[in-house]
Amino acid sequence: MVEQLPGWAAEARARWSYTGMSRPAIAQIPGTGERSVWDFPRPPAIEPVRVEVSVRLGAVEVARSSRCLRVLETGSPPTYYLHPEDVERQLLKPTGERSRCEWKGEAHYWDLTVGSHGPSRVA
Repeated sequence: MVEQLPGWAAEARARWSYTGMSRPAIAQIPGTGERSVWDFPRPPAIEPVRVEVSVRLGAVEVARSSRCLRVLETGSPPTYYLHPEDVERQLLKPTGERSRCEWKGEAHYWDLTVGSHGPSRVA
């Protein structure tokens, strides 16, 4: 059974005018060897990452994975998604914040806690 697209997602998709086929006036023309985030497709392209990825805060390794995905989405920098089993989840604390993407669905945000503090919204 195919799940029906929620109304909020269908409405948001209909409003999006940049799909990687053209750039807005604010977009800079990429130089030689560069790529523009405005050339990334919408819906996003998802590619496997062919190298091991390590995430560190100082001397603390937060994650290590050889099964990451890279998402290339119009107007956004490349985003890396790591498998939850490859993350030291005890170092993360849920923020309670959420957002929605008309293509990827609902996101939940996490703060990194190393020692008594850490960067916010790292995942």
